[in-house]
Amino acid sequence: LQPVIIDLVLFTDISSCGFSDKIGETIDYSAVIKIVVEFVKNSKYLTLESLGTNIAKVIFEYSNKLEKIKVIIRKPEALKNFKTKG
Repeated sequence: LQPVIIDLVLFTDISSCGFSDKIGETIDYSAVIKIVVEFVKNSKYLTLESLGTNIAKVIFEYSNKLEKIKVIIRKPEALKNFKTKG
């Protein structure tokens, strides 16, 4: 197992909430975080591409307010033992 850092960019129309300031008219970001953390804890993917695709799928299933999701996954320890020649 390697630790991963997951960044999410959620695209949605915020105009309604922007004017009303009502939480129910926007995305519940804490719920999204909980869903993603639980999903990743219970996942076993061999590639980051598959993990990212399925994270987006789970978030889309949670909210119909989203237009697009950008998932960026980094493995900070991936090159931990990498040594260069020269």
